[in-house]
Amino acid sequence: QNISSLFSALTQCSALAELSFSQDSLTESHVTILAALLGEGKLLKKLSLSLCLGENIELAPFAKALEHSKSLQVLKLHLCQANMVTLFHALAGNATLRHLDLDSSTMCGTHATALANALRRNKGLRSLAMEHCSVNDEIARKLAEAITENGTLETLNLKENAISALSITAFCTALKKNKTLKRVSFGMFHASDADRNDLAQLLNQSDCYGRIAMPWADSDLPHLTAALAVPSQSPSKLSLYEIADLPKELVCLLFDALASNTAVKALTVEVRGYEA
Repeated sequence: QNISSLFSALTQCSALAELSFSQDSLTESHVTILAALLGEGKLLKKLSLSLCLGENIELAPFAKALEHSKSLQVLKLHLCQANMVTLFHALAGNATLRHLDLDSSTMCGTHATALANALRRNKGLRSLAMEHCSVNDEIARKLAEAITENGTLETLNLKENAISALSITAFCTALKKNKTLKRVSFGMFHASDADRNDLAQLLNQSDCYGRIAMPWADSDLPHLTAALAVPSQSPSKLSLYEIADLPKELVCLLFDALASNTAVKALTVEVRGYEA
């Protein structure tokens, strides 16, 4: 009753800029009210819904409102179980939304296809986060193919998903055709030393060391260190992500190579709990 009373009051709001719900089971009537808050003349800029949308909730009214929204810039749908296909169809025509966070939301093949198609057409989105979305290599491939036709997305977060070196390879290939996407982040993945070596060569050849952020393994560093020592092979951008668990001697050799390197113009280092 309290949540219904709140939503009834929301229908009278005309200046609301930010709204957040967490662990509230929303009904379709609630979703319709949320859609109205995105309507013409509304000022809602940020909407966050966490564990609120069950699998039986129809998002069509909200999707239609999103497509024509001129105010919403940030949308967070965490642990969303509803069918988001209509939402992604709407995203294709939306030019205002800048940040979309789908952490832990349902992402099956049809969702991925709809999202990929939206990325091909969308002209406004800058940041897309898809942590814990069960993204596999096939879904990652669809997204990689889509970004070859996208000219606005700047960051894509694919951490904590079921990907392999194949996904990173797909993005290395795609980034050759995309000059806008600055950073694609991956979480832990399993690969043989041979696969790691092949991937390291591809990252260097594609100049993706600064655009692909991934946890490094022991076998990655010697190849990268060698590339840094040769100006013609050195990347111009370098991202060292989660290096805390790597052997210190290998990390030190890499930074020694960096000390005399003149090719790297941008360096990003993420260290968590590293002890000197």
